[in-house]
Amino acid sequence: MFGRGLSKPITLPWIPGSPAYEADKANYFGFDLDRARSLLSQAGAGQFSIEYLISPNFPELSTFGQIYQADLATLGVSLSIKQVESATFFAA
Repeated sequence: MFGRGLSKPITLPWIPGSPAYEADKANYFGFDLDRARSLLSQAGAGQFSIEYLISPNFPELSTFGQIYQADLATLGVSLSIKQVESATFFAA
């Protein structure tokens, strides 16, 4: 379970009762940092940096960004978290 039992990771944006829901695709992607590291290596990607923009309209994304940042760091990817004004966020 994820988030102390309050949520769980999902692949599809639809709930099981939705006509668009496909059970065989519900867990298509797993969380596997070792596999991610291997795929980056196979692709010839060295260490690199990316930027994660956060709008003040969605402050909860800051916490998510910190978790994402820590996971990416184990892969050699540097994530820069940057809070920007709403107009800049939506334009980007």
